[in-house]
Amino acid sequence: MFGAVLVGPRKYEFQDNLPTPVLQDGELLVRLQVMTVCGSDHPFFTGGKGHDRFPYRPGFPGHETMGVVVESRANGFRAGDAVLAIPNGNEGFVEMFVAKANRAALLPKWHEHLVMAQPLGCVLKAARRLAPVARKVVVIVGQGGMGLLWTQLLHLQGARRIIVADLNAHRLAVARQVHATDTINVSSEDTLAKVRELTGGDMADVVIESVGSSATQRLCIDLAKPGGEVHFFGVPHYDAEFTFPFTTFFRKELTLTSSTSTEATRDFPPAFELILNGKVNTAAMLTHRLPFAALNEAMALAADAARTEAVRILLTVEN
Repeated sequence: MFGAVLVGPRKYEFQDNLPTPVLQDGELLVRLQVMTVCGSDHPFFTGGKGHDRFPYRPGFPGHETMGVVVESRANGFRAGDAVLAIPNGNEGFVEMFVAKANRAALLPKWHEHLVMAQPLGCVLKAARRLAPVARKVVVIVGQGGMGLLWTQLLHLQGARRIIVADLNAHRLAVARQVHATDTINVSSEDTLAKVRELTGGDMADVVIESVGSSATQRLCIDLAKPGGEVHFFGVPHYDAEFTFPFTTFFRKELTLTSSTSTEATRDFPPAFELILNGKVNTAAMLTHRLPFAALNEAMALAADAARTEAVRILLTVEN
């Protein structure tokens, strides 16, 4: 079996002598066909602090993966089924990976863009932690792949105004395509002052943090109005410690929540529907399409997005 092994900073090595995984009850063996690069993959690829334990396990950290079942030891799945599945151990950058049945869902039809139901599923799960957003003012800090999915979902849920902030002008342009009402370029504008201006001083009912840094987390506390909600969604930077003005948080009577991952059997089916009926625009987000053999190039494009204007990169396995 072949697969990619992250052997050093910015270096995947393809190996063709990897052992074929052995299934346990309740698991599927899936032949990889389509995958995307997640923002949480970047620190491992670049070898940043706390992410330099090379070599990593074969296939790591691939987890946005779609393919065809080769063997099933789980009810509801059989060989030949097309599935979106989260690999065990996030070891998905391999010819065949194992996934638990409760972390997989049958595709309603074959469409490459349905691989985006994995990150969309994470947003659907997180959104359940919020109060209804209809007619509310929302601020989303960060417009990478996940932030753009938040922008689209909260639009669908009836948010009255969606203000988004990012350093990347290209991502802000995409955000305007997918229903952001206002954009703030953090490289040249003061986010706090701009939100205050746009809201007439009222600030935001709901603030979504989709970056993962302590600085943006602190900012989100300031962006929320009294009685508002703040949701920490961005994957924290390694060894991050969050400190914030608790007096401000306390006196504003804010609600703070967080979320991670997805509930595949619950979230993937509605995510499929949103993508297939065009309510979530995945085409605007998938900026690059490459073969699996170009994994190093894809990872570099994603890690250097400020220069490359990459948002989400789709890779396919060529027969």
